[in-house]
Amino acid sequence: MFRRGAEICEQLGDRWEHSIALYNLAETLLGSGASAEALRHLDRADAEKRAIGDRWGLGYVHYARARAELARKRPKAALAEASAGLELALGIRDPKLLALLNLALARAHQAGGDLAGAERALRFALASARRCASRAEMIEAHLALASAHLLQGRPAAAQRAAHRARTLASRIGAGPAVQSAAALLERLRRP
Repeated sequence: MFRRGAEICEQLGDRWEHSIALYNLAETLLGSGASAEALRHLDRADAEKRAIGDRWGLGYVHYARARAELARKRPKAALAEASAGLELALGIRDPKLLALLNLALARAHQAGGDLAGAERALRFALASARRCASRAEMIEAHLALASAHLLQGRPAAAQRAAHRARTLASRIGAGPAVQSAAALLERLRRP
């Protein structure tokens, strides 16, 4: 569906809609595990967004690229993408985009073995998510903080973050997040 939409927008010469269709196609491909193909479409979306001056959309392209690079086990490339996106997001002051990019930055730091950098990025992600009341990103940040604390040998901090994630996820009916938090809490209960 997105592939056909991108083709139609390209034929019509609508660069704005074409860039959105390319981004949506890339997101779909990322969700199905086709990160290399997703990156090809993100490259095209990047070119379109730069041509039309869509800095906000370009921030989302960097976010998707960071996730694609992580899927390809390339944390340094993911760090570069998340950092480039953060520069844009700071300039346009979009707290949700800041939260998403900081989450991606944290994953890249963690994948590269920098747990302190991951925790720092997660705290920024959580603060940004709170500013725009984005519960999904708050839950994700709490879950990631719980994991980071666990890796750092800080079980009490991990338990607090997992409890916060479970509480928020329960309030909005986010079943998979409730299960993830419960699994973390169960893991913390075991000696």
